[in-house]
Amino acid sequence: MKYNKKDYMFLIKESTALYKASREDNLADFPISEREKFHKNGNREDFEKLYFKRRDYLSSAAILSLFDDSYVDELEKILLGICEESLWALPAHTTGNEEDDRKIIDLFVAETSFALAEICTVFKDKISSDVYDRVRAEIKARLLDNYRNNTYWWESCSMNWAAVCAGYSAGALLYLFPNEFQELKGRILKTLACYIDGFTQDGFCLEGPSYWQYGFMAYTVFADLLYRFSDGKDDLFHSEKIKKIAVYGSNSLLGVGDTAVSFSDGNMNFNPDYALQSYLCHKLPHVVPCPDSSCKSFDNSNTKWIDLYRVLIWQFSDNTSKKEKANTVYSACANQLIVNKTKYSFAFKGGHNDEPHNHNDLGSFIYSDSDGQVFCDLGSGRYTKDYFDNSKRYGIFCNSSFSHSVPIINGMPQPYGKKFNAKIIYENNLAVCDMTNAYEESQLSSFVRKAEIKEKGILLTDSFDFADALSVTERFVSLRKAKSEDGVLIFGNTRMYYPADKISLSLKEEKHTPHEYDKEDITVYCYDFLLKDGINEITFKIITE
Repeated sequence: MKYNKKDYMFLIKESTALYKASREDNLADFPISEREKFHKNGNREDFEKLYFKRRDYLSSAAILSLFDDSYVDELEKILLGICEESLWALPAHTTGNEEDDRKIIDLFVAETSFALAEICTVFKDKISSDVYDRVRAEIKARLLDNYRNNTYWWESCSMNWAAVCAGYSAGALLYLFPNEFQELKGRILKTLACYIDGFTQDGFCLEGPSYWQYGFMAYTVFADLLYRFSDGKDDLFHSEKIKKIAVYGSNSLLGVGDTAVSFSDGNMNFNPDYALQSYLCHKLPHVVPCPDSSCKSFDNSNTKWIDLYRVLIWQFSDNTSKKEKANTVYSACANQLIVNKTKYSFAFKGGHNDEPHNHNDLGSFIYSDSDGQVFCDLGSGRYTKDYFDNSKRYGIFCNSSFSHSVPIINGMPQPYGKKFNAKIIYENNLAVCDMTNAYEESQLSSFVRKAEIKEKGILLTDSFDFADALSVTERFVSLRKAKSEDGVLIFGNTRMYYPADKISLSLKEEKHTPHEYDKEDITVYCYDFLLKDGINEITFKIITE
């Protein structure tokens, strides 16, 4: 199919910039020393930068080849370069034993297989038969044969791995091995059903919106292919639960401050993928709001071809849904609340401390004004080997309750584990979070946090009941340094009022290493209010003018 350049200049501009940034002559395999770094010292960054830069090169060369045949030779070179890689799995997902690692199907074996299979199908009449055959042979050896001969832990899991590994693997088979796909179809659909089971009944994703997008994009890409390949007979979007899951991404955008819910390993700068939202709006026009066409966001897959190509094929002329974003979203299943007012947005989290991509964050909240998150959730930190080792994970600041706006009791944070939990009940503008089971302190017989929703802000009241005296420090976490006056902290248009006669205030600065490899450490301001002896209830008033 020939695409009109004039209609897609935004896509060509994006792809050209990506092409220039990633183009290089290095098409040989990556140095083994770069792969080994993870197993030696836990470093993921050095290898992954090379790995994903090559896939940026693939994606941009393929998109530009749709509009200009002069890029096809370059596309063939990078296809062959990826075929020469010893492994498509990331070091973080391997054992370090090459014989065992060749059998692994991880997120990126699946994602790479799908991207290569789709590109070779789209360009079958333009690339040489030798290149096509080489790619097909590599996908057979690395994906199809391994999938047939092994079983994988992600086949029965209920999070993004199930969708990405099963969905993109299945898509690659649909393109290049349709007969074999039919043989394996039942097994694939069973895995995708496990993925859907991981969402709450009201469609909330406990992994947060970033991982909702990553997993649900893979689910949707495969569902769309299956629907088209089966002439509409197989529709994975028919259930009521899918409709609730589909709207989770847009519901996670906070209405004030150009930010998003960033609980768990989330991202406060999350913006739903433009192509995905277009497809969901088309498929479920009375459920999912249409994306803002003036803000095209499509850089959310690690192999960007998958997203960029769908900007082309998921453009629908009937995307005229007037479905409005909900001002209040409450999930009793997930124990989460999102409220959007005119001047501020508020998100409140309960649940338990062993959720997917867990942070110890029971009772924490986000408060956002027009300048973004005032009291923030930092979201995910830099991924290393220790980050996914539960014995070390909560020593990392962003994963600990020390980095969330929750009390520190007797100098201790919230512990990790499913038994540490909190339930949120919301009714008539009052959210009540029972946090009694959020801490290990045996003397704490009751702890309830209440958030009263007002038009210009919230009243946050913590009530404690303990047998003997406990040290309680109320911590509020922000990326902003406030101006302090007697009984008030000033964060621009937002003010926090506190009873100065009941507490003493101190400021502690911490460092947070962001998830993105190109970002420097950032300063986090922790406002600590130590309750005076005998105080067992305190109210903070947060107001935005």
